[in-house]
Amino acid sequence: MNYSFLFFNYSELIQPITIGKRNPLKSTINTGFSLSEGCSRVYRFSFNGQERIDEVSGSGNWQDYGERMYSPRISRFQSPDPLIVHEMKYPELSPYQFASNTPVQAIDLDGLEAYGVYNKATNTLALIPDVSQTNPKLTYKFVSAKEYAGLTPEMKSKANYGILVKNVFTGGHSEGGGQVAYGTNAYEKPISTGSYNLLENKGNTNPDHNSFFVLDPQDESPYDKVDNRPGEINSDGNKRSGYNLHPGRVSNGCITINKDDPKKSLNERAEEWNIINEAINGTKTDQVPDNRGMQEYVPGSTQTKFGKIDVVDVKPATKPK
Repeated sequence: MNYSFLFFNYSELIQPITIGKRNPLKSTINTGFSLSEGCSRVYRFSFNGQERIDEVSGSGNWQDYGERMYSPRISRFQSPDPLIVHEMKYPELSPYQFASNTPVQAIDLDGLEAYGVYNKATNTLALIPDVSQTNPKLTYKFVSAKEYAGLTPEMKSKANYGILVKNVFTGGHSEGGGQVAYGTNAYEKPISTGSYNLLENKGNTNPDHNSFFVLDPQDESPYDKVDNRPGEINSDGNKRSGYNLHPGRVSNGCITINKDDPKKSLNERAEEWNIINEAINGTKTDQVPDNRGMQEYVPGSTQTKFGKIDVVDVKPATKPK
């Protein structure tokens, strides 16, 4: 499968993952949750951020990578990499390889989806629109949406390009000129760090929100738009829900691309969002269960998953004087 380095060129966007002292292919990420049998609150996402399927081979012994399954018990994938076998890419690699044989340096993503990192500390969003188009031999380079739209095939052959969006905020409202006010409204609570499924805005009834994407927390109840993680309660005392990725001036816990960018006109900012939207919609997608409210009980009900966004809060390293 294709993979993404833990440290892109824009390194301050990425939060390093701590791997256990044992064989990294069999270890789990330190999530703060117990992974033992009988635990009242088992965390479903284990090593490499992939979902555990405990019903197959017991607790923690089977992981769903979307395009293939992995067994931590024997440190082996149970099927070959489709990008190598079917699309004839990377002939130098074994079809059963993990992250190009660099398990400590890199992580293995689903390989066919969009992947993004939103850093609350730097107000930036870095997005790889389609991981399947990346080349493990090339470095990553993030450019503006306008530059990304103008890339030629020759340019794309020299680097793995992504989109870098600035002036992105969460939990607040714009006061113009790129300034954001935080903490003045109980509903404007920032989104928490963690991993979120990037889904279609299914069921939307507001025409102004047609281009929005849903951010569904990767918790014990995926694909329901509700945040079931401990402590995620809104000002009304209910579970938080309804996170989106969208352009706007008000953020009630969403990842919001501020329309009031001091370096861009409203039209330029709108065009930037159009490019981002088109790039995400152009990636390969998955159909996942639709667990929103009563939809959970509708047989065969699905929704489109475009990929994943990780929310981090990492301040840039300061240079020694």
